[in-house]
Amino acid sequence: MILNWPVLVFDFDLVPYVVHDQRYLVGIAESPETVDELVAVFDSEGNRFRVEFTGEIPGLIPEGGDAEELRGMVRQAVTRYPKEFTKVLQAAEIDTLPISDLVRLVCARIKV
Repeated sequence: MILNWPVLVFDFDLVPYVVHDQRYLVGIAESPETVDELVAVFDSEGNRFRVEFTGEIPGLIPEGGDAEELRGMVRQAVTRYPKEFTKVLQAAEIDTLPISDLVRLVCARIKV
């Protein structure tokens, strides 16, 4: 599976982060000890990955997942953290957009 940047990362509180490249991933996944705080990673095509360290550098390993899991995380993030978004996503967008479009839209609307 090919990784398509940017990626959408959710921490254990379901706070969403946009990671544009490997350099930003290093900033989010600070050390092997903090990897457990990152509960889900989806690339711009909606593929799920997990963060894994090789030495001191974090990498993304393909992992199974389904569209409903991602949609649920986006719903919760929008509900819990509306101020994290430049424009709140509507329920119809979350429920009907193709997964790759949903990930791109979330990434575009998260405040940096």
